Amino acid sequence: MKTFRLASIALQAEKVRWRNVAQRMAIKVGLAIFAVIILLFALGAGEVAIYELILDYLPPAGAAGVVAAINLVVAVVLLLIANSKGPSKGEIEARELSASAQLQIRESLKWSNMLSWRTMLIAYDLVRGSRRRR
Repeated sequence: MKTFRLASIALQAEKVRWRNVAQRMAIKVGLAIFAVIILLFALGAGEVAIYELILDYLPPAGAAGVVAAINLVVAVVLLLIANSKGPSKGEIEARELSASAQLQIRESLKWSNMLSWRTMLIAYDLVRGSRRRR
């Protein structure tokens, strides 16, 4: 009975952990998509303005290179922000609880298997001994 209770606890902890992981991933994806949309609008307007400003000082190829470098820096910063959040405290606790319950289940099963084998051996000895007496 204890084994089933531990398995139930482990399952509930895993459900909580996976729910938190899914929620965090959905938020990350939503933020990344929103950031990309905003970035596209900003780049569309900003690139034209920057390109026109730089065009006064550099040839067209140089101005395009500077604009591309600015785009790259902005994209890298946004990706780093989207990827910076790690597992929450609840996820960590759920993972630890699940691992603890699974370890206790394994230990419980080791003892129950050992006890069942010993019981079977004792029963076998009793049966074999009773046959010899006949």
